[in-house]
Amino acid sequence: MRPLDAVVDVSNYVMLELGQPNHTYDLAALAGPRLAARTARDGERLRTLDGVERTLGPDDTVIVDGNDEVIGLAGVMGGASTEIGDSTTDVVVEAAWFDPVGVGATAKRLGLRTEASTRFEKGVDPGVAAVAARRVAQLLVDMGATLHPVMVTAEGVLPRPRVVDVRVGRVNALLATSLDAPDVSGLLEPIGFAVGPPASTPEGVDVAVTDRLGVTVPGWRPDATGEIDIVEEVARRFGYARLHKSVPRSPLVGGLTGRQRDLRMLRRYLTAAGCSETMPMAFVSPADLEVIGSERTGVRVANPLVAEESVLRTSLLPGLLRTVGYNAAHRIEGVSIFELGHCFAAGDGEVPDEWEELGVALAGRDATVAVELAHRICAVLGIERIEVRNRPVAGLHPGRSARVFALDADGGEVAIGSVGEVDPSVGGHYGIDERVGYLSFVLGGPEPWHGASGLLDAPRRTPGFRPISRMPSSDLDLAFTVSDTEGADVVAETLRSAGGDLVASVRLFDTYRGPTIADRHRSLAYRIRLQAADHTLTEQELRRVREAMIDGVTSRHAAELRE
Repeated sequence: MRPLDAVVDVSNYVMLELGQPNHTYDLAALAGPRLAARTARDGERLRTLDGVERTLGPDDTVIVDGNDEVIGLAGVMGGASTEIGDSTTDVVVEAAWFDPVGVGATAKRLGLRTEASTRFEKGVDPGVAAVAARRVAQLLVDMGATLHPVMVTAEGVLPRPRVVDVRVGRVNALLATSLDAPDVSGLLEPIGFAVGPPASTPEGVDVAVTDRLGVTVPGWRPDATGEIDIVEEVARRFGYARLHKSVPRSPLVGGLTGRQRDLRMLRRYLTAAGCSETMPMAFVSPADLEVIGSERTGVRVANPLVAEESVLRTSLLPGLLRTVGYNAAHRIEGVSIFELGHCFAAGDGEVPDEWEELGVALAGRDATVAVELAHRICAVLGIERIEVRNRPVAGLHPGRSARVFALDADGGEVAIGSVGEVDPSVGGHYGIDERVGYLSFVLGGPEPWHGASGLLDAPRRTPGFRPISRMPSSDLDLAFTVSDTEGADVVAETLRSAGGDLVASVRLFDTYRGPTIADRHRSLAYRIRLQAADHTLTEQELRRVREAMIDGVTSRHAAELRE
């Protein structure tokens, strides 16, 4: 702060020393021995000490003289008409408390930020004004001034001292101490905090035995507004070095959600299986949806990045096939890729339907490889019972496509995806000459298929220990002629249920169509492993299980056993 003259320098010094802004007036320039504060009238003008004439309004508080003329902006800056100069002989010292909100609003509106306004905005102790005025007088008298014996005081509406209820138990809980009420009082009172009964005591509680204290905050501590601020003062006075150092434990432990763990497991497994993850754009052309025969209506994009790709995908198939075709064009065949992404379709309301899918494209492989991978994915997630049923799927070969169903213990079923082989005409559209096995699982969202739900919501087995049998096993091969409408997985499930607990595994190892097989029929050959948990199977047991499985398949699926 630059020095001006003795009187102004003393005024600024006291402001820095005590934090109380004050102002000095040339008594000879005042109209009558009177100072007052009021709100400004709309359009009233004042030339401030910086030489700028300012227009005031009813939201500004001003200081006026005996003629009710404005001579200063309260809490911001004095007026030029009463400025201390070389001819000044008599000085009036004014120190006051002004509302922080009003001072801040005036300073901001007028663009006049001063040392005084900054302090009033942050909060000034209402009780220090008289001390500051006497301090200014003392320093001026030391310089040779004569002090008038009377000090005029006008009391307005001052803020009441703030009383904060402090719980001794809360203090100890936060600081890990064992203080009592007298200890807390002894730490606070030397720094100006008065300790007494609480401001509010619950009904029926004896003030003498409660651990609540009413702490009166001194006027020079406007920053202390709540219980935690008082606790900080107790900690500071008690000594940080004496506080026990500990890290509080949170009841909430960070971690992945079940869905996040499942998605990571899927990525790890597919990567280990030799598939590379891709991230095609979600935008496709209407022709893409037409080629794959999409069953859903695409959502049109108002401002597409590319004019040809103007709709959102309803399936992951176009993007995966485009990637396979791109690799094929660069003489890279037999790629295995997958994607976890969102699909969209026009819904009944204004907001489109959205769901998440897993799609896997296996170039150079057929539908049987895709079906096997679908089984392994479900096994990794703990989904024990699924069935693959022949059904037409958009974009896949009509005779080599199926829906995947998850079965629960009560016999209910939920459609969770599709599997098969890409239709050659669809592959040709993307420049693909090789066979492409394809599987798709819905992970969550609305039902895009007939009664479809999500793979991650399918019934799963309860994790638990399963002892491994030490008994020898026996393998049994059975081949059946069945209609093309019968799914291989459905027949396998019949074999499992008919064999009971002795069936360790059922695996399809051959599918045959030929001159010896009736039209629209095929031969399905299964290898069934039989094993007991506590004994070696006898010839009679093996014969009985074999007959039960043959009877079950022939009766339920109109099948014939091939010799």
